[in-house]
Amino acid sequence: MPHKNIAEWLAYIEQQHHTEMDLDLGRVRTVYNSLFRKPHHWPHIIVVGGTNGKGSCVAMVDAIASAAGYRVGSYTSPHLLQVNERIRIDGQAIGDDALCRALQRVENARVQVGLTYFEFLTLAALDIFSRASLQLIVLEVGLGGRLDAVNIMDADVAVITNVELDHCQWLGDDREKIGDEKAGIIRSDQLVVLADNNMPHSVHRHIQQFNAHCYMLHDHFSWRQTNHHWDWIGARHDLTAMPIPHLSSASTAAAIQALDLLPLDMPYSAVYQAVGTAKLPGRFQQCHWHNTTLILDGAHNTAAAQWLVDHLPPRQKYYAIFATMQDKNYTEMIKILHHRVVQWVPVNVPQVARAVSAETMAITIRSTGAHIWKILPDVATAVRELCPRLASTSYQILVTGSFYTVAAALRCISVQNTHA
Repeated sequence: MPHKNIAEWLAYIEQQHHTEMDLDLGRVRTVYNSLFRKPHHWPHIIVVGGTNGKGSCVAMVDAIASAAGYRVGSYTSPHLLQVNERIRIDGQAIGDDALCRALQRVENARVQVGLTYFEFLTLAALDIFSRASLQLIVLEVGLGGRLDAVNIMDADVAVITNVELDHCQWLGDDREKIGDEKAGIIRSDQLVVLADNNMPHSVHRHIQQFNAHCYMLHDHFSWRQTNHHWDWIGARHDLTAMPIPHLSSASTAAAIQALDLLPLDMPYSAVYQAVGTAKLPGRFQQCHWHNTTLILDGAHNTAAAQWLVDHLPPRQKYYAIFATMQDKNYTEMIKILHHRVVQWVPVNVPQVARAVSAETMAITIRSTGAHIWKILPDVATAVRELCPRLASTSYQILVTGSFYTVAAALRCISVQNTHA
């Protein structure tokens, strides 16, 4: 079946499996073996799993290795505005033509095997990377670890950022069960970096079972911050007097430790440059429109909401444009954000079936004693109404609850700026 553009391909691959999610590596391995008929020699690989901070860790690994002069491929999810963002080479999103060609090769290789949307894109990313003469690949686990499509790859280093309650219907209803799934990326005798020293016992059991070599935050490596600079204290050496990172310090520290374990030269100048400049769209992203400041953050579970609160300026108050998904503990998220938000603006995400409706969200917000400014039909309407209203005030706008919410705000701001 011929496909002329990326939109047609995306519509097609969304229909090629009977469910949106089907955690099973058998189908992906079958197509992988068909796609790479001969044993393929891969470059160094870092796989990043965990609940929160995965994207930040991937972005920092990519930025440091690129600054050091290496050719790097990275694969992340979800995307914000375009699917191409998920697959990057040397920090640049892959072009439509290259992605279409890769999807066609996956389609040719799969024959009658059904693949989910994520599995299609994962195999397309690997196909692209196999042709790009890379020296490093960094892959973000999409969901869980043990049965995620990324886990068909054997990594030199596995990073687990943290384990919190999220996707409980798929991964289990407590941290031990979720940790068991996340730790499924660990291999025998592998190098493992833990970006949290409060991991569930299930993660440590996997490390012991596979005789993996563990480097854990605050035990084997760490970081410290003053008002003026940021230091990394590693297992073998230290890097001091660097800029304070824009991304999570724990993820940044884990990224440096993971790279430090590979036989690649990472000069101080490269780490210094990357730590000071690496950013990630939709993660604590600051935007301005109509003389109003907006903070966009895709926090979509309680741990991410707490991280967001901890990093907001201490006395700043916000109007919150908020929408999230039905499978999230949004009551608890609202309680966490409550003391920083003076008015809530629940909105719909019309294109996402599993989003909580604005009306349902409003009921929950009111049940916590919080105040609602308006219930609005979508994010764009909220941005267009709020920004002019708050332009002459000290309030800022917080856009959060999901990456869908953040993406809708980014699209709106982009369109408004284009027409300004």
